[in-house]
Amino acid sequence: MPSIVIAEDDPSIRDLLRQLLVLDGFKVTALSDGSSALDAVLAENPDLVVLDLMMPHMDGLSVLHALRENDATRSTPVVIVTAKIDDETTWKGWSGGCDYYLTKPFEPDDLISAVHRLLSPTGASA
Repeated sequence: MPSIVIAEDDPSIRDLLRQLLVLDGFKVTALSDGSSALDAVLAENPDLVVLDLMMPHMDGLSVLHALRENDATRSTPVVIVTAKIDDETTWKGWSGGCDYYLTKPFEPDDLISAVHRLLSPTGASA
């Protein structure tokens, strides 16, 4: 069963993300801040990471940067789910190495579809 770490500080969105992914057959670890998420990713080596950008202790872009600098997590797919839709932030996400950028509010099927594409055996990018 593929595993996913979610980092989202809003409890209702975190629970929604967790439920969507668990119902789709994934093992999910859901955390409320970036530093806890980074620790979990390094400890669990998940198949994919879902990051919010605005979080306490360590923002999502900092987590993404740390993941991309680490040999063990450099190629782990990362989906950013955020309310920040300005061009500068979107560019920072893509140029920082995210594999998919999903803005809130989002359609649940868009998230599930992106996760499946990123985890496909062909490794197709979303």
